[in-house]
Amino acid sequence: MKSCCYECKDRHLGCQNVDKCERYKEYKTRCELINSHRREEDEKNAAYYGLKKNLAKKYAKTRKGKVLR
Repeated sequence: MKSCCYECKDRHLGCQNVDKCERYKEYKTRCELINSHRREEDEKNAAYYGLKKNLAKKYAKTRKGKVLR
């Protein structure tokens, strides 16, 4: 995602501060929201696939009553 400061006309040294720039404050909160959702999804996926991998190790695959492992 491009920063709001990429082609900003009011850009100056030290302007990327939440207290000084309202546009940067909105951009920062939006990035934090996106990152928090990504972290939650990553945690869910890690838990799901970790459980799936653990179950695959414990239980043998079968096909019509025959154990394949």
